[in-house]
Amino acid sequence: MAVRAWAAQDDVRTTLERIDRTRLAYLTGLFAEEVGPGDEATLRAQQVYLLLIGARHVLPALSREEIRRLYDWVLGDGVPAGRE
Repeated sequence: MAVRAWAAQDDVRTTLERIDRTRLAYLTGLFAEEVGPGDEATLRAQQVYLLLIGARHVLPALSREEIRRLYDWVLGDGVPAGRE
């Protein structure tokens, strides 16, 4: 969070925006290989990236297992473990 707050400065913000765009484009490409290009690939990429950026900043902190389950759910079929 500190890096992102620091990035609110114009000179840093441009760099962070470029990094975020590059990472999102990469993830979108990965999902596009699975589901085809378009909105679904973009939304999945955004979902995973936002989970990556924000999961460690929640208070109280999530355990590694809780974060792992979130990734499994997001990257899987959308059904939380134990509720198949």
